[in-house]
Amino acid sequence: MGGFRPHTKNKSQQKNYLINRYLMGGYMSNVQELELAVSQLSANELQQFSEWFEEFIADQWDQKIAADVFAGRLDRAGKSADEAFLSGQATPL
Repeated sequence: MGGFRPHTKNKSQQKNYLINRYLMGGYMSNVQELELAVSQLSANELQQFSEWFEEFIADQWDQKIAADVFAGRLDRAGKSADEAFLSGQATPL
């Protein structure tokens, strides 16, 4: 494969590299598999995937914030914000 790096911008070389690694029993990470799959999507499929992925990331963020709130990791920040608002140092949105 002559010094080719798998993260090249040349999609044809990248595809061939990953396929060869897979066929030769080499290690291929889930990320590499995803990169290859996404790089092969049509424009319409890529748009659909992008919309789904944005929603997925937003849901992950919401779950992380909910877990942080539940665990009390945001209590200090919330108390500080409340104090700033009550003392007139902040205004409502």
